[in-house]
Amino acid sequence: MSREDAVHSVNPELATDDAQRVQAYRAELVERIGRILPEDGSVEPLKGIRLFRCC
Repeated sequence: MSREDAVHSVNPELATDDAQRVQAYRAELVERIGRILPEDGSVEPLKGIRLFRCC
């Protein structure tokens, strides 16, 4: 059992908080990528980082 799992087993509210935080980060990432690449295509916002969108 990892330290994080042990902490969550003692305080399950932390697991819920962590899950909500991860979901918020994911939603923010989706929004930011959508602003950079609103339509099908590709973009290289930083050298070596390529984003592709299709369908």
